[in-house]
Amino acid sequence: MENIIKRLEQTSQINTIVVATSEEKTDDIIADYCNDNKINLHRGSLNNVALRFKECASVYNLDYALRVNGDNVFIDIDTMNKMIEIAVGQKLDFVSNVPGRSFPYGMSIEIVKTSYYNEVYDCFDEEGHYEHVTKYIYDIGKPDSSYYHKNIDYPELKSMQLAIDTSEDYERAKLIVKQLPYFPETYSMYDINKAINNII
Repeated sequence: MENIIKRLEQTSQINTIVVATSEEKTDDIIADYCNDNKINLHRGSLNNVALRFKECASVYNLDYALRVNGDNVFIDIDTMNKMIEIAVGQKLDFVSNVPGRSFPYGMSIEIVKTSYYNEVYDCFDEEGHYEHVTKYIYDIGKPDSSYYHKNIDYPELKSMQLAIDTSEDYERAKLIVKQLPYFPETYSMYDINKAINNII
């Protein structure tokens, strides 16, 4: 979590960083860390992650909410900046780099206009929509006011697993980190690609 927050702090285009976790006692350790380090915190439902996301955006009065999962330690800031500029500059409802999977797993970025999300939330009609936050938006097809960002610079990375879900993922991440300059603050997709080539 600390590494992700340090990465997000590298862009001036993000006004507010919030850790949104559940109200379960098992997540008290996350809340304690945020409180000790003066990091914005929102706690909500464990299973209804969509509601937690929606409430967090409302509590912090966000016009746009940018979603980064807690297992995504290798977020690319250049990509994020481009996507924020597109979302805000064109006043789009939804911007994502997930569909078509051209970025590695673990570099997913989703930006949604909160007013739009409040509208579509009322249309959710299956359990997966509440668990996976943006699944409904993908299920209904590409919204008119949206943009899907593609990785055209390093297409060879599209199937790489960079999210940390297993012990194997964690060990791979440690090897990559050893290859990166100035982790976690400053590195690029170029550095990630070079690091991966060095450990394969």
